[in-house]
Amino acid sequence: KTLKILPVALFSLIGGKRKYSRNDYATAFIATLGMIIYNFEDARNLNGENQLVGIVLLACSLFFDGWLGYEEDEVKMTHDVSAYYLMFTMSLVSSLVMLASCLLTGDFFGAISYVEQHPVYINYLLAYGIVSVAGITCIYAIVVRFGALISSIVTTTRKFLSI
Repeated sequence: KTLKILPVALFSLIGGKRKYSRNDYATAFIATLGMIIYNFEDARNLNGENQLVGIVLLACSLFFDGWLGYEEDEVKMTHDVSAYYLMFTMSLVSSLVMLASCLLTGDFFGAISYVEQHPVYINYLLAYGIVSVAGITCIYAIVVRFGALISSIVTTTRKFLSI
């Protein structure tokens, strides 16, 4: 996942309306290279089990990360929407996709049943939701003000530093 910055940079470079400076692209490249070097030792210790499936899933994830960043920039540049509108529409779409996924797999009713049996988790879920909204608000403010590439650099660096 440390490569997430590169697809966002490539999508914005190839077709994006938002233009970034050479310094932004250099920062993206150097940050990605640094994280690859740091994680290289862990990668050498992996066994080959499920490696192909993992690579395919990772490639799909990276593609969609890049495409999503590109689309966010395109929507912002074309329609001049606010961070809150972006946040609402992306949350609505992802919530509908997750709801459909949970209903198809049967996990939805199991989760509801679990929370009914353990009501103490309602407070945890509410707290998680509030903290998530605060974090997402900051991320979308960065997307709207600085663009998807800078947001990708910030979020990937944050994840890297938290390891």
